[in-house]
Amino acid sequence: MDQFLFRFFQRIRQALGIELGLGEYMLLQEAFERGYDPLDTEVVFDLCRKLWLKSREQENAFRQLFEQEAVLEIQLLRKKLQHIQLAEARKQQEKRTKEDANRKTKEDTPTEKPKPTPDEIASFEQQAEQQKSELKYEVEEVQVRFPQQQNHESEGDQRPVFTRKFLMSGNYHPMTEREMKQNFRFLRNKVAVGESEAININATVKKAAQRALFEKIVFQQRFENKLQLLLFIDIGSTMVAFHSLGQQLVRSAQKGGGQAHAQVYYYKGAPTEFVYKNREATQQVALSSLLSSLNRSYTNAIIFSDGGAASIKEESDRSLNNWDFLDQLIPNVLHTVWLNPMPEARWKGTDAEMLGNIVPMCELNRLGFSKAIRILRGKKTAIE
Repeated sequence: MDQFLFRFFQRIRQALGIELGLGEYMLLQEAFERGYDPLDTEVVFDLCRKLWLKSREQENAFRQLFEQEAVLEIQLLRKKLQHIQLAEARKQQEKRTKEDANRKTKEDTPTEKPKPTPDEIASFEQQAEQQKSELKYEVEEVQVRFPQQQNHESEGDQRPVFTRKFLMSGNYHPMTEREMKQNFRFLRNKVAVGESEAININATVKKAAQRALFEKIVFQQRFENKLQLLLFIDIGSTMVAFHSLGQQLVRSAQKGGGQAHAQVYYYKGAPTEFVYKNREATQQVALSSLLSSLNRSYTNAIIFSDGGAASIKEESDRSLNNWDFLDQLIPNVLHTVWLNPMPEARWKGTDAEMLGNIVPMCELNRLGFSKAIRILRGKKTAIE
């Protein structure tokens, strides 16, 4: 329930110009804690309307925004709760199956034989001594010669005994590094920061004509790219085959893609409390402090992970951790996109399909990467 409908709350304040503070949003959360059903669309609509609207004239616009945004959040919450219930039911079933197996094992285990009496032990020892006296032992000395270790490295040949050569090339990736760089260069957020040294001739002539007097030269504005790009790279076990592709993605952004100041963070499977600055996962950063330090107006995020599409079995903990990560990330950045190295045909029926309902997910190929860049630029209708 953390941050549930918070984006809708912010949208209402901006679109309708209503002066609402954090207290009004906390009243909604308190109502849910006291028993109001957050999955009932009509209940949520009536509750938000009573808590936030100031006049009846705002109701029509409020209903339109509610149907566009709040209904989607309620549906996603419903799916998330269903996923949690299924995961809990699966755990309970596995627990019962394990208990039944242990119980069956105990039932099949033969009962412990009774311990022999002292008289039986004495009888066994007497029989053993009698058998030893009847046996004749023959002792034979056996010599075993171990072959001397051969020296495989002669003075003239210093090569290792076993060698394998592999051709490591990026030519087999779905995109070349050059293509990634070209796409990254379209990703900008230019902000005017003052005047440059170049003269704006048209503006200068227009100003002089309007006043019939030449007063001063008008210079062209100077722009800076204020975009801050975050790259979250999954280095978990299911991403082993795509480690090289992830390195190419980072290299393309920082070297030649115009995103030299892009921040790169690594995680395994799903981000939890910490992410890491290096692939060895030795330099950790608290996720909460990282997100709180961002300037939302200029920050975009790219997530590179299979999202569970490369896993044979469903991992409920990983899925829930990814849900929580997106719930924290999305309100703190301007645009978010998920790049998935697995083919889109493999997403169906996996966690990747559900995560794609929360954040735009694109397959990492030429068409998908171009679509992802358009989404990060704020283009609502991506190319198909």
